[in-house]
Amino acid sequence: MKKWQIAEYLIESKKCVDSLMFIDEYIDSLKNLDLYNLMEEKVQKLYINLRVIYDKCLNNSKKTELKDKDKIYTETFYHRDKKYAHKDDNYQKKEYKSRSELI
Repeated sequence: MKKWQIAEYLIESKKCVDSLMFIDEYIDSLKNLDLYNLMEEKVQKLYINLRVIYDKCLNNSKKTELKDKDKIYTETFYHRDKKYAHKDDNYQKKEYKSRSELI
């Protein structure tokens, strides 16, 4: 994968985060939209894009190190794998207490 393609995934990930932050800030003005599905879509896209970046930019030893030490790395891997890449019957979606906790 070329560097510009990795940059594209990074930009798309940032756009997802920006969208989630925008929704959180202007939720009252957006109440006519289906925000639940919109936020789910942005989170799904974020997880998948981050996994592509991780897979293409990190070697196996760095991935193993992050898996043990980095909560964000582990959570993106788990939720992308269990919810979006394939369905598990026993998958329990993490419930966030607020939108800001999600962001």
